Amino acid sequence: MKKIALILGITGQDGSYLAELLLSKGYEVHGLIRRSATGNTKNIDHLLDKITLHRGDLADTTSLYRTISAVHPQEIYNEADQDHAGWSYDLPDYASDITGSAPGRVLEIIRQVDPKIRFFQPLTSNMFGLTDTKTQNEETPLNPQSPYACAKTYAWSLVKY
Repeated sequence: MKKIALILGITGQDGSYLAELLLSKGYEVHGLIRRSATGNTKNIDHLLDKITLHRGDLADTTSLYRTISAVHPQEIYNEADQDHAGWSYDLPDYASDITGSAPGRVLEIIRQVDPKIRFFQPLTSNMFGLTDTKTQNEETPLNPQSPYACAKTYAWSLVKY
């Protein structure tokens, strides 16, 4: 039986590469796609006949719940966020919600639908901010220096919890 994966942020660079990798490993791949005024499938156009897309948004708990319940994946990969540290100063509410709070929404839905679903949350070295340590690891103190880094630190804390 094929493993089923749901990729949040499938239309981005990392999400599209991840979709290709999972397909090559025999996964059934689903992706969450949000509405865009300009269309946003250019990174996955070559995969559209191999994947299943679901409409939704990380800001909308109902669409997340509906998608996770319908797909019932074994694995969820969260490649979606506001991923530009500089822009996060202009859009701090958006960065906090989509990058920080949305993983909490997804984790709560996983808890309700099936706690055995595995969840992957990518992080960033920006969480360490300015540090004297040349090589960071899990022991390095967190010192986020932007709304984006603060949101990623919050997401990390939620996943850790």
